[in-house]
Amino acid sequence: MRERNKQFSFRLYQSELNKIKAKAKKCGLAVSEYIRNCALERKIMEAPTKEFQSVYKIIGDVRLELLEYNGTNMYTDKLKTAQDLLLDLYHGKGGKDIGNNQDMADQRWNVASHRIRKKS
Repeated sequence: MRERNKQFSFRLYQSELNKIKAKAKKCGLAVSEYIRNCALERKIMEAPTKEFQSVYKIIGDVRLELLEYNGTNMYTDKLKTAQDLLLDLYHGKGGKDIGNNQDMADQRWNVASHRIRKKS
């Protein structure tokens, strides 16, 4: 197993350090891991919010409950599609960037709604 045994240090302003720490925390990473991933141009994503996790779990729970009943494939398929779309949105897929975050969120919601309606 390889060990990280090299150290590297650099100077920055307190405000820069605060921003780096805040971004690392949002991603659920240690500061060193966050900086290493940035420097190596690895994909970095914010950890899903508790609200996102709750919605995803509710959809999954309802889908599993419906699977216990016969003749509900239409609904479980829609819920599976909703879960997939939620993950696509989290990973930045499912809508083109059209400017600001609110417009992008609206556009992605429209794409997601269209996909769900199309499956039914």
